[in-house]
Amino acid sequence: MRVTQSLASGYRLSLQRGKIGRRDLCSPNLFFVDTPSAVAIDLGCTYTLEVDSDGNSIVHVTHGLVSVQSHGSRSYILTGAVCVARKNSAPDTPYFPDALPVMINALKEFDADSSPGTLQTVLASARKKDAPTLWNLIPKTHGPERAAVVDRLTGLVGLPAGATRDGVMQDDKIMLGNWWTAIRAETNPSLTWIVLRSGRKPALRRREILGVL
Repeated sequence: MRVTQSLASGYRLSLQRGKIGRRDLCSPNLFFVDTPSAVAIDLGCTYTLEVDSDGNSIVHVTHGLVSVQSHGSRSYILTGAVCVARKNSAPDTPYFPDALPVMINALKEFDADSSPGTLQTVLASARKKDAPTLWNLIPKTHGPERAAVVDRLTGLVGLPAGATRDGVMQDDKIMLGNWWTAIRAETNPSLTWIVLRSGRKPALRRREILGVL
């Protein structure tokens, strides 16, 4: 692990292999970690990030929110969720480890080959708690598949005020953002969100980051 940038706008680290743990909450978008497979962006959280010998990245969020992006795609990972970013592909869909095994297995298959059959298994076995997973599937689907995701998600948590099915189907960013906010509140009601400080970049302290070779 090494620091590649330290600017007023934040820190950028590179992790080619091993594991780090981010422990403190701070303002969002100040802490970036580049790996061989993705970029992890701290949106106010504590989490671990591990890179295996093949360059694949595994993010486990213990509190807050992390964004993982690669190949023009982005996944948002909430408290308790896990996301795998594989080298040379878009990030997998985040999921909760206590989800039904049949859902987790089908989700991994869908991320690998986008099979409609595996998507139906994911939707049928999803719980209300899995709503963040389904929300992350919306930009990965189109046409009838997106409609199935939107309808199942609506059945689990409902659409927020001002959002419409047609708007979500047409990728309305404001509606999707408002739905995400509602899903966070519905599925993580006790979660303390981003701690905003004075706006200055926090010092990079050893207790905030653990590097494991």
